[in-house]
Amino acid sequence: MILFKFPKKKIVLDCFTPFEHILTTAPIVPAMKLIPEWWKSLPNYYFDQSSPVEVSTMRNCVGMVDYYKTSIVIPLWSDLLIDITSCNEYRWFFSDGMSNAGNHNLKNQATGFLNNYAHIKLDTPWRFKTKEKINWVWSHPTYSFPNSHNMVSLPGVVNYFEQRGVNINLLFFAEKKIKILIPQGHPMVHITPMSDRKVEIVRHLVTKEEYSRIASIGTRITFKKKYESNKKRQMQFKNCPYHK
Repeated sequence: MILFKFPKKKIVLDCFTPFEHILTTAPIVPAMKLIPEWWKSLPNYYFDQSSPVEVSTMRNCVGMVDYYKTSIVIPLWSDLLIDITSCNEYRWFFSDGMSNAGNHNLKNQATGFLNNYAHIKLDTPWRFKTKEKINWVWSHPTYSFPNSHNMVSLPGVVNYFEQRGVNINLLFFAEKKIKILIPQGHPMVHITPMSDRKVEIVRHLVTKEEYSRIASIGTRITFKKKYESNKKRQMQFKNCPYHK
């Protein structure tokens, strides 16, 4: 009997933005396109007097390589300056003059968790959509911050079948006066599907009107439990011919 192995269907991730310059200068890309320079410059092996054979460097770390092979990256679309003026007092500035961000009070909303850090939520110029219920794990691009561990992208699990929002939550150490400059193009978050299927990234340049329509699926309809409320209402009317 002849067995035929068919390639698995790819996960299609549709990425929408109304800004052509972002589509061309900071597109959503596979993580392999943004491997850190320090890693690429490593030799495959080094010699250690305590070992009778060559010792592998991180160039041979399967865990790291597979992490990059299976993830996508959101690069920063504009220089971002975070100005910490005193303990937990800070401002932020985007070089493009139009990007948006917000923040939460960690001491009230996450009491006991890194309360010597401050929070900023970046509203990315992207909206994502999939036609399947695929969960995606968000993680901090640790390997892209080799000289600083004072900032972290918060992890989480999301899907883009039921919502479109693409916000990046950052925490940064805020107990001393300092300016943190993150350059345009720097990896801000890794997103990995909870699946062994490969990802096909499809980037779309849309009008601002179309972008607003796509983003409207995440509009807050309740004061509390925004995501759960939207999801519940979508399920309630899922058979409606106008519910797409």
